[in-house]
Amino acid sequence: LEDKNTEFLVQKANCLISIGNFPDALKLANKACYYEDKKPDILTRIGIIFQYCDEFDAYLSVAEKVMNLIPNNQAALSNYSEALRFVGRYDESEKVINKLLKINPTDSEAHYSRSQIRKVTRDNNHIDAMNTCLSHHTDWRDKMKLNYALGKEFEDIGENRTAFECFKQGASLRNKHSTYSVKTDIDAMATICLLYTSPS
Repeated sequence: LEDKNTEFLVQKANCLISIGNFPDALKLANKACYYEDKKPDILTRIGIIFQYCDEFDAYLSVAEKVMNLIPNNQAALSNYSEALRFVGRYDESEKVINKLLKINPTDSEAHYSRSQIRKVTRDNNHIDAMNTCLSHHTDWRDKMKLNYALGKEFEDIGENRTAFECFKQGASLRNKHSTYSVKTDIDAMATICLLYTSPS
């Protein structure tokens, strides 16, 4: 039963990925994909495994299946757009992300993803749309993503000073809310050395 239980196969594949065993994880993902073609949640998880294993054509195939099963689902559209971008189908990727943004114009992650697809020009960019989106958000994560996306597009059109200010604002928001501590890392490394250093 385990050989055909896609939930089990996906969970086992994720465990293998966590220990760096990508070849065996890929075998299980392929097996799960063979037995599963109707459950969007399982297929999405299979697609993520393919992505981790750098099997981008397989990731695209699964992402397309999910998108066809739930065509107006924002997560499905986002994954499909990403998969298209991974295989170099940039125009199609942008069309899909544009569809997502018609459904939810304030999706900051989608705006960021779209900014990464191609180099924009002065006559063809998304700066106004992102500034409008930025004015509607209060969450720092959304503001951070939008500032990074704006920075990239301003840089594309040669507005380097404005790009720098956007990148600076994004970095400031990230640093302000980051819980990273250098001391925590140093203490952790000291503990590892204490536990695993062989006695002389």
